[in-house]
This record gives sequence, structure tokens and C-alpha cells, in this order.
Amino acid sequence: MAGEITPAATPPGLWPSPAENDWWYQVRGIATIEGRCDSSENDHRCKLVAGQKGPHADCCARNEPWDYPFVRQTPRGGSEPLSRKAMRRFVTPRGTILFFENLKPIGLIEITLSQSSMGSDSLCLLGGTFDRLHSGHHHLIMTCLENSDRLQIWLTSDEMAQSKDRYILDWQTRKQELIDWLVEIEQQDSVSIHLLEDNVGPAPTCLEATAIGCTPETHPTCESINSSRIEAGLKPLKIVEAEHKLSSDGKIISSSRIREGEITRTGNPWLGEGEMYIDQKMPAVLDDELKQPFGTLFEGPEERPEFAMKKALDSIPKNTPKIIAVGDVTVQTMLEMGEVPDIAFIDGMTKREAWEGADNLDRSKFHHLSTCINPPGLLTTDLKLATKVALTNSNSTLIVVSGEEDLAPIVVHLFAPLGCAVLYGQPGKGVVVRITSEVTKDNCRRLLDVFTREV
Repeated sequence: MAGEITPAATPPGLWPSPAENDWWYQVRGIATIEGRCDSSENDHRCKLVAGQKGPHADCCARNEPWDYPFVRQTPRGGSEPLSRKAMRRFVTPRGTILFFENLKPIGLIEITLSQSSMGSDSLCLLGGTFDRLHSGHHHLIMTCLENSDRLQIWLTSDEMAQSKDRYILDWQTRKQELIDWLVEIEQQDSVSIHLLEDNVGPAPTCLEATAIGCTPETHPTCESINSSRIEAGLKPLKIVEAEHKLSSDGKIISSSRIREGEITRTGNPWLGEGEMYIDQKMPAVLDDELKQPFGTLFEGPEERPEFAMKKALDSIPKNTPKIIAVGDVTVQTMLEMGEVPDIAFIDGMTKREAWEGADNLDRSKFHHLSTCINPPGLLTTDLKLATKVALTNSNSTLIVVSGEEDLAPIVVHLFAPLGCAVLYGQPGKGVVVRITSEVTKDNCRRLLDVFTREV
């Protein structure tokens, strides 16, 4: 953002020059300047970077403190120090202009500068967890960058984040997601990432900061920080507020909604309301793909399913939100091992034939019992609604399907919170475990997009 430097007061007349017929000026606090700078008063332009000499011997720019003993070039090509007494200065809104004696204030108003190249550039502070970096985070960060030259992101520590939600990604993963995105948008040089170990970070005492970023609900915290700064004799920070980004359902895009499995990082539902109320048919083209294990296969003898089941259960992280079992043999094996799944789907069948052990399954182990209709090869509204309700139950739910539950994992993964574990039997091989992740949801979404509407 270029801006014109306007002096607080224009020095009257000419000042005595240290070298006859020379016009001089010096700028402090600006890394790059551009302006008319010619001792012969020709309308030449020169652009100068800190510490470098320009095309004219009598024009230069530096970042050193104003009392630095500047060196000038003499007409014969030599150099000599300039006395600090030979300079006068006054402050402009963008820096301090130092005039040598006998300066004719020629071209002063024409001096322009890039804000990003100012020695005293602006710094915005931004704190947060930034879990599952999403489009709302992108908007917040870009708003801060649009209002400052540099941005410090103070990223919540694992200890603080885990106390809020144990399913939040670890600090290094969250940091890397930020770095990858910043590189993608070519802003990695403007942003630094730091560890935040308290609720306010450096904002109350930071001398370098000029602004602080927030969203509407954290605005009061920024006001409180500014009150602390004023009490300490510091300037208040400019509060840069970014409005929330909304998802397609009109609700706020948030990391918690992503963790709960409701929406993607761009705010789209994994399974929209429109799809909830239609029956969808699996096309034959998916037959071979869906016969393959959709997850990690734990092998074991078919006549002793508990062998494979033990390995499968041992593989599931202890902080898994829910364990969901699909299939009569899978559910019965877990119950016999003393494990009650949070959600269980049964249809009284195995290998598409009536299972003789169906009557032995103890339904009383479950707190809730639900029934639904779902014919073979379909995903019905009935199954979708039953699944969605079961995921909201705090206690175990048994869903008895009239038809087939083979395709239920697709719907389960689309609705389930991240980290849930879905188990089902692979005939003749063992037990398959698939953890619900964003990749899993993407795969299920891809599969469902191929399904056709059942009329």
C-alpha cells in the first residue's frame, strides 16, 4: 500500500549546505523510498533500498538511528562524515525526515513509500487453536494480513488444546497445516508461528505490536487487553475483526463442527438435507470395489471370530468417540467378549442367508432399540435417519434392519464424528476396522455420488 509522506511542517527557505551547490536529505525508518532527488533540480527519479546508494550521489536511504554519523560523497568522488549538528529533523506520520543544512525542500511531497518496506512496519498478533484449518481460518488470517505488514500467529499449546477437546490435532500438525497453506498462497514470509501457553499471549506487553486480530466473540478479550496496555502506559492495539464465514446451511464454519463430522473444511455438509429424504441405489459398477476391505483387515479363522476381533479391538485408540459394529456375527462376537458397541447394526443374515445364531443375540445389552427398512443394494431414508439419531444417543443403540445392513458403513462414516471406529466382518477372512477421518468421509462421499436415486 503506497502512501504519500506529508511533512508536519515545511522548513522555510534554504539552509546552509555543507558543500556548496548540493541539496541533501536523509530518511530514517524507511527501507525503500522513491522521490525526486537531483542537485541540479532536474525531474529525475531515484529508488533506494536500505544501505544501498542510488543513481545520484546526493541521495541515499538507511535504517540506522537518526544520529548515525552519515557519510556523504564529495563532488570529486571521495567521502566525508557529516556532523550530526548539520542535520535537522521533523516527524511525519510515516517516519522521521532528517534535513541537512541548506536543504531546499524540493520534491518532498513526491516521496512515496511502500508500507511493507517501512523500517517501523505494522505487526498484528493473532491467537488461536487453528484445528483442522478451514475457510473461516483463511478469512481471519487474510483479514489480518490486509491490515498489517506482518502477522504473528500464536498457536495454542497441546496442553491448552487438549483440555478443551481431546480430539484436537497436536501442535506440530496444526503448525504444519498453517505453513503448507501459507506457502500455497505465498505469504510464508509475512507470517511467523509461535507457541501460546496462556489465554492472552504477548499482546498486553508487546512493544512491537500495532494490531490484534479477532472474531466477534473474542472482541471483548481484545478490549480487555487494550485496557491493560493503557494502564501500563502502552498504546492500545488496533482491533482487526473478521466476520465469521458461514457454511451452506447458514451456520458458522468451525473446527468443532468439522470434528463432529458435520461439515467439510469449506463448510459443505458431508450428507445434505436433500439427500436425507431420498432412497439411493448402488450401481453395479461398484460391486467389485465394495467387496474389498474398506479399512484394515485383521485376519482370523472364520470358526473362531474372537481371534480376529481381539486384534481389531486392540487396534482402536482408547479415546475413540464411538465404536460402531455392522453385521450380526460382528455384533454377537463383541457381546460374547463382554464388549458392547456404541451402535450396532444387525439384519438376521450372514452371507445373505438367514443366520441361525440371530435369536441368541442379547438385545437387552443395549439401551436403545431402533428399527428401519433398507432393502438390499439401497441406502434408504429410513436407514439414514436411524443412523443419525443413534449417533446423537449418549448410550448404546441397536438398529435392527429389515433388509440388509451391508452398505450402512457408507452412511455411518458420513455422519460420524472424526475418530469413530467402524467394524464389520469380511467373510472367510476376519474383521475390518476403519477409523472415520476426513479421508474416509471423502471416499464415502465419492461412492455415494455414484449412487442413483431410487424412484
